[in-house]
Amino acid sequence: MPDQDLDIRIFYGTDNISEPVARSIRRQGGIYFSEIDNVDIDDNYKPHRRDGYGNRLTQGANTRSMWAAPSGKICLFASGTSFCKLETDNTSTTLITPINPTDTFSYVEVGNFVYFSSMSIVGYIDTRVGTSSSFSTPTQQFKVKMVGGQILEYHYNRLYAANDVNQFYSDARMLTQMDSRKNAIQHPSRITMMKSVTDGIYLSDSERVYFQAGREPSEFASRQVLDIPAIEGMSVSSITKRRKASVKTVYFMTKKGVFEGFPEGVVVHKQEGRFALDNLDVGCAIIRGGTYQQYLGIGKMKVGTGGGSGDFRMPTETIEGET
Repeated sequence: MPDQDLDIRIFYGTDNISEPVARSIRRQGGIYFSEIDNVDIDDNYKPHRRDGYGNRLTQGANTRSMWAAPSGKICLFASGTSFCKLETDNTSTTLITPINPTDTFSYVEVGNFVYFSSMSIVGYIDTRVGTSSSFSTPTQQFKVKMVGGQILEYHYNRLYAANDVNQFYSDARMLTQMDSRKNAIQHPSRITMMKSVTDGIYLSDSERVYFQAGREPSEFASRQVLDIPAIEGMSVSSITKRRKASVKTVYFMTKKGVFEGFPEGVVVHKQEGRFALDNLDVGCAIIRGGTYQQYLGIGKMKVGTGGGSGDFRMPTETIEGET
């Protein structure tokens, strides 16, 4: 049988779900890879070796939980037993020490303030000053300090903290305190995602994903939107600016691949559901801006199952990413 040349102009990404024959079928002039490593696909759907880093920063042992504010005002991370700020000259300033060397941190930016927490500590940083502060103890009856947890989020004038199975929320406009009589919603299992959109919160426990419709905890109408959970740490918010409106959405990883959550609890399976990676335990994710949205995620596999990473691209007009 004579050789046959194939005219392939587009590479769409990774498809590890379809049968090999189906995967190799050209779709509108392009095909999918079955497996790729350290490869980026540009806005013209051409594959390239992924760019490396310019400078490697060594910040001691067990560096983790690095996060940059969407505004670009501050970059924070934990290293060993210290909670630190990365300066513009790539040096670091210690903000809190000692901390538990196993603690991981969550962050949310609200105006000029960044709120941070782990399972051990909670506080905030005024980005105009750059120093950290703890929450003060309220003096009013029934008021207590707001707690932290594995996830922080801000939704309509309240700070929310996922602390194991409990979803705590602050007083309205008083983010450092909460009411001890009514301050939490309990869920069946550990919370792995909590992300705000315009009309509610996407929340996942260890079993399912829910949409809490409403602006206030007392108004929340919760309904299941997926029968699988989001992977802890691998959810990220994005603001898409179109011609007439901006829409805040949420991207999150599951064992069946990446989903996008829109207002009203509408969930869309990205990349036509062609990528899946089972046995993910925890991870991290960012949105990379540009003509195309690119979700970049790094996941840690459950013990004894290996490791993996992936990226996904969806066309939009203008993208602003936020964590």
